[in-house]
Amino acid sequence: CQAISLLSQAVVLDMTDEVAQRLLQGAKLQQWLQATKDQEPHFREAEYKKGAAAQQRSEAEHRDGQVHQTIGMTEICHLDNFHSAEDLARHKEEIAKATTGSLQSWCYNAGIAWVEDLNHDEMVALLQRRAFLQAAPMSYLIHECSVRGIEVPKHGDSEDIQKQQLADDLLLEEARQRWGILGLLASSIDDAERSKKVREEQRHIAEAASSEELKRRYSAAGLPEDERLSKDELVELLQKMVAWEAVSLESLKEEAARLQSGVDAALAVEGDDDNEEARRRLLRQLSLGQLSASWERRGLHWKLFGSLEACAEVVERLERGQSWSDEELARWYVEDCALPFDASQSADDNRRLFEQVTVWTSMLPKELRAECSSRGVFFRDLDFGSDDSSGSSSASLVKRLVMDEKFRIWDAKGLRASEIRDPERILNVIEQQEQIHHLPLADLKAWYSSLGLPEESLARSDLIDLAKLLPLWEALPLEHLQAECRKWGVPLETPTLETSTEHGEDGKDHKEELSAEHLDGHDAGEVKSQHTLMRDLLVQRRLKAWDEQGFQSFRVENPELVMQAVEQFESLKALDLTELRQTWLEACLPGTGLSLGREEMLACLKLAMVWEILPFKELRTECEDRKLSSRTSPGTLGLRTSEERRQELINRLKASLAKATHPS
Repeated sequence: CQAISLLSQAVVLDMTDEVAQRLLQGAKLQQWLQATKDQEPHFREAEYKKGAAAQQRSEAEHRDGQVHQTIGMTEICHLDNFHSAEDLARHKEEIAKATTGSLQSWCYNAGIAWVEDLNHDEMVALLQRRAFLQAAPMSYLIHECSVRGIEVPKHGDSEDIQKQQLADDLLLEEARQRWGILGLLASSIDDAERSKKVREEQRHIAEAASSEELKRRYSAAGLPEDERLSKDELVELLQKMVAWEAVSLESLKEEAARLQSGVDAALAVEGDDDNEEARRRLLRQLSLGQLSASWERRGLHWKLFGSLEACAEVVERLERGQSWSDEELARWYVEDCALPFDASQSADDNRRLFEQVTVWTSMLPKELRAECSSRGVFFRDLDFGSDDSSGSSSASLVKRLVMDEKFRIWDAKGLRASEIRDPERILNVIEQQEQIHHLPLADLKAWYSSLGLPEESLARSDLIDLAKLLPLWEALPLEHLQAECRKWGVPLETPTLETSTEHGEDGKDHKEELSAEHLDGHDAGEVKSQHTLMRDLLVQRRLKAWDEQGFQSFRVENPELVMQAVEQFESLKALDLTELRQTWLEACLPGTGLSLGREEMLACLKLAMVWEILPFKELRTECEDRKLSSRTSPGTLGLRTSEERRQELINRLKASLAKATHPS
């Protein structure tokens, strides 16, 4: 660096001096490195992966008649000397400035027979890369070949011939990674005229063929029917098939070895001296290998079934199933799966189950066991032996997987199959629910009233949903029903005699005995039966619904009082405005509310009804929430019943409605 600095200050240089020449060459290399450190062309691994359409080139600049932004910094570092770098820079600059026609001619002269697939920028990138590979030292080429898995020839050819062979192999492999296989195999065709026809046919497939024509050509090839293939996938496959059909058997074997997608070239030609038959088998293997990428995206990896052919059979069966009607699927469900009729099973459920069973029945035993493990299906009790050649254990696994899938479907429909664990009981629940679904409204209302629930203007769908709960709860094991009760806050035992509590103004609790009707015919502290728990669960669900409607169910100690309020309010909804006003006055509500509309008046009446059933403690809380006094007068000698104290707070709350209902 110091020498370069000194040279820049020299007045006269002796250009015949070897030291001066080397220093100038070093300075020029430094200049190129500095100019290209942020602008290196990227015709390398990053671009292969991205599949870029063209190489990014740096702008060519000239300084003192020298080119110094044409060669990438990495390429300079691999060259032997300055003269090689300088020659390469000039060559790449010529390529960058060439016309499309000139580029095509250069490609043809270089033996690149697939230039029709490349645009101008791609040809520039390819020829510039070729120029570098031809200028690179042997050590670099050998290293790159080893990295890319390209065999280095060991014959006794001269180094120049070996370098040329390695450079050509590297260029083909790099282009293969960048542009795919399309057209590359055409370079293996000896006949130039035939190669041209192959390329013309490939262009026709890509540009002129309709979707119908593509499908016809696909079917004519004897490949498995698959309506899910996109047009792009069909084009790519058919173009490759055109190239495959035109090359030699050895080239097909090489292509099969390169793909590594289940294509077994040895198996395809094993024991067959007929080259045509071997070609036919290998062409099919290559075609199935190409299709396997699409199948794998759908979860159908060929390794699950042992071979590409087995995977193709699964795809064909799935495709046939797509054309089945709902009736055919239902018949398959009953006859082939040997499953009893299930009214809850929809056509979509049948179709999804058909697809899964089709896959399961074709899986290898080890893959089937892996599927069971992933789904938590027990199979350790089955004996698979060495290979399960009879298939009995695999068939048992499929049955267990089918039942596991049925349980998942039932669970998704709210049938709680994973808790019931008995298919017959689940089917019985489904049958009962189906019968309930067809009951007339009058029968549903009669059933609802028979439970001691108030008459309500419930919709038919709401009554059906409630009625369907009973057969489901009845099928649940007792421990699961009890868990459901705990979730909803339903006591599992009958209450003891001293559980009702009044809170006096002295802060002490005053317990009152429950009446016999609270025990519902059970002894105090007795564990409730399943039917009693079911009825209490249903009542609890209704209490939640009533609470959401404004009846404040969970602030009232006795559910029967809430039911009475609900039934009374239902009768108020049937009154006209005149009758509502009369009821308003009878409830001792402020006269200012008589001017309210029907809905506002009903809302105030509901609130007054709720106050009438709230316990003393909740009434005091209600008063405090409304900024009212929660204390009651002691009365004569301080003796007042709890009901008298309650009524005083209720009247105070009712009076507070005067301000809320005033017209102003």
